[in-house]
Amino acid sequence: MALGSRYQKVMDTESGKALAKTNLPPFQHGFFSYRTAFFLLFAMYLGTAVLSYSYSDTLDPIDASSTDPSLAGLPYVPFDQSILFDADMSYEAILNGMDDPWTKHLLPPGRGFIKVPTEVTQSDGSTKVEEKPFCISMFHQLHCIAGLKWVFESEDNRAINKTSEAYIMKKKHMAHCFDFLRQAVMCAGDMTLEPVDEGATDGWNVTHTCRDFKTIYDFATERSEFATSKELISQIPLENATPRNHCHQAEHGHGSLLS
Repeated sequence: MALGSRYQKVMDTESGKALAKTNLPPFQHGFFSYRTAFFLLFAMYLGTAVLSYSYSDTLDPIDASSTDPSLAGLPYVPFDQSILFDADMSYEAILNGMDDPWTKHLLPPGRGFIKVPTEVTQSDGSTKVEEKPFCISMFHQLHCIAGLKWVFESEDNRAINKTSEAYIMKKKHMAHCFDFLRQAVMCAGDMTLEPVDEGATDGWNVTHTCRDFKTIYDFATERSEFATSKELISQIPLENATPRNHCHQAEHGHGSLLS
């Protein structure tokens, strides 16, 4: 007799088929399937993402040691603006006060300082949320350029005492801008191609892909750390100027840079 003939057919009631429905895990029955569970979890994830996005315009507390802009509730400003670079002589002209476009158009109230809720560790180890000032770097960079322009123009201004301690300190302070702007330009890494004409290029009539300046300007105005009034702060005589850290409040000796 063949080996297989020793075995008799098992009835369906005794086979695994009969037990299949009773031994299945709960999630394989009806509504509670693995597929349903997956879609429920996915729906919960989407709901959380939507809620997070809806509150993205608020400033959440950040760690006091952090400078990550994404943690400070800054708006997302994409590189989606096509801007033609062309000469604007008003930014090259020697102007002062209310006629100076550097004063009127580039720096918002507060000079780019904004208030950011910051989580600060107390002496007892507890944490407390306080509003701390931060400076948006783009406005620091523009402030630096405006300051260097002032120093450059002051060389031909006989009304300025170039041997005064204030003037010497001012020039020394502005020297910081060269290295700061160097790193800012390298960080931006603009790879736009500029056509060469007769072995040189002036960079004009070339379209660059940029962020929307007005969006950043408006945000800085709304979140301004200091007075939001757009009144022009009167020019501070150089001899009375107090050297301050860069991107600071109003005293820099070369007039107001508030719009």
